Amino acid sequence: MRPLACYPAQLQELLGAKYRVMNYGVSGRTLTDVPERSYRDTGYLDMVKMQSPDILVVMLGTNDSKEDVWDAQRYQEEYVALVEELQAIESEPDIYLMIPPEAFPYEDGVIVYGINNDIIHDEIRHIVRAVSEETGVGLIDLYAVTENHPEYFVDGVHPNEQGYQVLAKAVYEQIVEDRGIVK
Repeated sequence: MRPLACYPAQLQELLGAKYRVMNYGVSGRTLTDVPERSYRDTGYLDMVKMQSPDILVVMLGTNDSKEDVWDAQRYQEEYVALVEELQAIESEPDIYLMIPPEAFPYEDGVIVYGINNDIIHDEIRHIVRAVSEETGVGLIDLYAVTENHPEYFVDGVHPNEQGYQVLAKAVYEQIVEDRGIVK
């Protein structure tokens, strides 16, 4: 069972009973095809397709920022391919790409798990924006929402309850604005 504090659970609360929010996020996974780390290896992508979603919210990139994984060209190419695959879902969902949040040092001034905020800030956020524009899908900038807010994170990378609320609200507000939902 998924934690109730996570942003998808909080997004469900914000959207209400007319929507069903499914959480197919997996900690530690990459967008790029890295053996034993790739999101594609989880099988969740097939499950997402079978759900015939109306809306898809995708955030992949934080774990791709690790020095041993990062490849900007590959990341962009694989993101475009993923979006095109999602756009081919029969239900024709509205798709939103999320720019990953800022990552902060935790202990000893080091960001945990080898996450590199310089790559997130200087490259990933620009690539995600470019992929959004190239493919014509929506964009939610979680970096902007979390920038200079280390208090939103338990360990500098994973949100705490307040952080999940901030992320859920950002996603909710973009969906409401784009779909014309009355709050």
